[in-house]
Amino acid sequence: MVTKENYSLSIWENHTIVSLWVMLKFYAHDFIYQIRTIDLLSNVKATNDRGKINLFSWAKKEIYPLKESLEKYGLSLSVITANKIIDLLKTNIKEETLLQTLLHELIGRVHDELSSRHIFLLDSEHVKLYDTLFLGNEVIDTFPDSIDDIAEAGRCYALGRYTASVFHLMRIMEKTVQYYANKLGIGETITCDSEWQKILNLIRGRINTQHPNSKDQERIKHESMINHFETIKIAWRNPTMHPKATYTEEEARALITEVEILLKDMVKIL
Repeated sequence: MVTKENYSLSIWENHTIVSLWVMLKFYAHDFIYQIRTIDLLSNVKATNDRGKINLFSWAKKEIYPLKESLEKYGLSLSVITANKIIDLLKTNIKEETLLQTLLHELIGRVHDELSSRHIFLLDSEHVKLYDTLFLGNEVIDTFPDSIDDIAEAGRCYALGRYTASVFHLMRIMEKTVQYYANKLGIGETITCDSEWQKILNLIRGRINTQHPNSKDQERIKHESMINHFETIKIAWRNPTMHPKATYTEEEARALITEVEILLKDMVKIL
């Protein structure tokens, strides 16, 4: 639900995220259906109850959900006209001409107000990234401190802000490498690039000590995770620290995949 302050309270599974949004969700199919219905209403003739169409009954049914949508999308002038229609429908006076005039006016108001707005249409893949915590419940349960960044990484990617998406993914990785080190009893603090590599070196040393046999399956699993971390560090994190670094859709998508594989593997191993 979007409030007047443009705050959005979104609930995914058992996790709640509160964030500041600058856009409204736009459910195009519902809104287009409502506008099309009003447009049809404005061009039909009222009939008695035995006829195929009862203009006033139909209008009463459709105007309230439309008004709710208009309020949600902040179309204040259109809401004024919708309220005029509601006031007319509350009376027993069947003024067909006036009703149709107001319906035509409403369509015009909606058109005029939408002409000053930008509407972004997301395909099904991008909707999923925008609306869900795409890494899954097991990862979220293991890394609750990263919920905000996971959500923002998906939203930024869905909206074409690929460099911002990479930024949030790297924040997830920084928390993850710290978690990994803590799980192994290595209490290092991540503050810069050199220290991230230092932590990975310490983790590799700890794994080699705990599993000296290079063919040990546990060592192989941990080595795979460490290699993932180092790949991400070299390919994405180091350039991200540069103020001019930018990332394409393909690069951001590749990082999302890398992060997803790494975190799901970590959940299984740790």
